[in-house]
Amino acid sequence: MISEEETYNSIALQQSQIEEINKIKERVILSDTENIRIKIETKHWYGYSEPFLMKDKHKIELPKATIMSILTGIQNRCTEGINKLIDMEIERRSNANK
Repeated sequence: MISEEETYNSIALQQSQIEEINKIKERVILSDTENIRIKIETKHWYGYSEPFLMKDKHKIELPKATIMSILTGIQNRCTEGINKLIDMEIERRSNANK
């Protein structure tokens, strides 16, 4: 079972993620175009005798509604995570008082 401090830190992290997503959603809403471009960069090691780190860049263009749906889904998962952590803390405290 996780400690009280770990619970609070996890809740704070999830809450900050929700706030960041809200900022992104505001920017998506204010966009003048109907399609939003997302850029994803990943890094991978290539080569055997002399390995090197290379970036792969992927650009995805999706409608505003799709982006908003994805962001809302992420927010919902964060909120569910916070609720689970709160329930675990309540259970832990009630078991400690017995």
